[in-house]
Amino acid sequence: MKVEKVYCAYFSPTGSSKRLAEAVAGVFTAEYEQIDLTKMENRNKPYHLDKGAVLIASAPVYAGRVQAQAAEAFKRFSAPQCPVVLLAVYGNRHYEDALLEMADIFQSGGFVPAAAGAFVAEHSFSKAIAGGRPDQADIEKAGTFAQQAKEIIEQKDAYTCTLPGNRPYRDGMGKLPFHPETAESCVGCMRCAKRCPMQAIDTLDVKKIDGDKCIKCMACVKGCAVGAKYVDSEPFLTTVSRLESLCAARREPEFFFG
Repeated sequence: MKVEKVYCAYFSPTGSSKRLAEAVAGVFTAEYEQIDLTKMENRNKPYHLDKGAVLIASAPVYAGRVQAQAAEAFKRFSAPQCPVVLLAVYGNRHYEDALLEMADIFQSGGFVPAAAGAFVAEHSFSKAIAGGRPDQADIEKAGTFAQQAKEIIEQKDAYTCTLPGNRPYRDGMGKLPFHPETAESCVGCMRCAKRCPMQAIDTLDVKKIDGDKCIKCMACVKGCAVGAKYVDSEPFLTTVSRLESLCAARREPEFFFG
């Protein structure tokens, strides 16, 4: 098909899903429209793509599932059999049912999955797990993946992209008994409140965090310029210790094409 417009939609609290989506979208065209679903106001809009459009959709994986807010936002996309390229970004443990779930969501909106990739990024809970990823090697592989996806979309009119995963999907991440805290070193710069995708941080007093709204993306922790946001509860530390022991070995991106 002739590609007339490329859209790049991502939910990316810590920036990894955005970076990978941009690396893929940039291969398709020098100009593309970004849809930042990390912003709450953008997640509440409907998005209809016209014939000739390609969608790059990128989201983090939480316990083998598409992150819940991203999944709900993706359900607001529709298109007349437009190809979609799926990116599941996970913290070096596994992506399990995430790609299959993304494909099901977009197919219900009229899209056709043409290619899919599972990419590794630094785990939200620990810099010791896939620290610094996606690294340059990951970005280069994303470019190679994008070039193959582009050729398939331009040369074919139909796609059959078989993806790993199971239906019914795994349960995914339940409610976790911890959320970030704020140290006295906080300078009140508001950076954390601006980065929070759930508006869980009080804009009048950034030391206050609504634990019920918090999705544990750790954008506030990773983005604090003075290291004032942290988590040190026993359930969190136990979880991190277990993950660090299980997820030390480097995993590489996996690609699937229609």
